[in-house]
Amino acid sequence: MGVGYCLAFGVPITNATTSDIISPWDWQGWSYDVWWHRGMSIMFNWWTGCLFYVIVVESARLYRLTASAASVELFDLESYQPLVRQGLINVLLVVGMLSLESLLVVESRYGPMLPGAWITGMVFSWIVLMLPLRGIRRLAGLAKVGELQWCTTTLRQARDELKSGEEARRPLGEIVAYRSVIENTRNWPFENTTLLRFAIYLLIPLGSWLGGALVERGIDLVLSGDAL
Repeated sequence: MGVGYCLAFGVPITNATTSDIISPWDWQGWSYDVWWHRGMSIMFNWWTGCLFYVIVVESARLYRLTASAASVELFDLESYQPLVRQGLINVLLVVGMLSLESLLVVESRYGPMLPGAWITGMVFSWIVLMLPLRGIRRLAGLAKVGELQWCTTTLRQARDELKSGEEARRPLGEIVAYRSVIENTRNWPFENTTLLRFAIYLLIPLGSWLGGALVERGIDLVLSGDAL
């Protein structure tokens, strides 16, 4: 995956950030600093690709682990919070790498590449957050279907007992209340605060880029003032 990342991102970045005067792949005309940048770009993209590969493999492993469970307890989804925290840690790793890349592309010539990189990073972050939880969501959905079917069957039995003049073994009100509780139970084992935290994490690369741009602008102003 490191090689794939180098080809998918390293080549377009090199082409987009090289002046039209020279060829980005004419190695005979490279200066020492160009050699240095090319070498560091390969190492950086290789490391980034390996990092993303490890994150995907770990997320897929957690998904297989949760999908192999026989069932889940609908009223104890909090016990799966470690999976949610691991997903958020994976998101932090992704946005941390995006933040580092945002600092490296403060120059205006890199601007057109930022939206694509951020969108790709956001989609990837959403995947690594949700992938470990898909197994829990599927089992929770199956459990809800089973509970709702039980409620429907029990409601019919209670209705028939009332119509026949017998005393219902289970009060209709309790069955209806229980069905409402089941319908309002989440399939995903997290609250809205988790999504809010996820959204805040996604703003970190933007803040990193803005901070880098402001610092660079401030240094330029200071140096220009000294020159005057």
